[in-house]
Amino acid sequence: MGCHLADNAARQRYGFPPGAARRGCCTLAARPGGSPKTICFYEDKGLLPRPARRVSGYRGYGPEDEGCLIFVKTARRLGLTMA
Repeated sequence: MGCHLADNAARQRYGFPPGAARRGCCTLAARPGGSPKTICFYEDKGLLPRPARRVSGYRGYGPEDEGCLIFVKTARRLGLTMA
């Protein structure tokens, strides 16, 4: 059940322009201060949705995924557990 900012209104509320470019796992992890292993762990636990794969086979993360990652990391920092 990961979070997903499905519509453009939700994306704009969080400061992401609609149709923004997708990026790779390392780029996504670096912005909120994480690691690619953390992202894969959160995907395995269902906290982040599994992204579509690019033609190259790499995962393609969009701005909505960054918003979800920030949400999960903030919740963890506030002491919420994943249980």
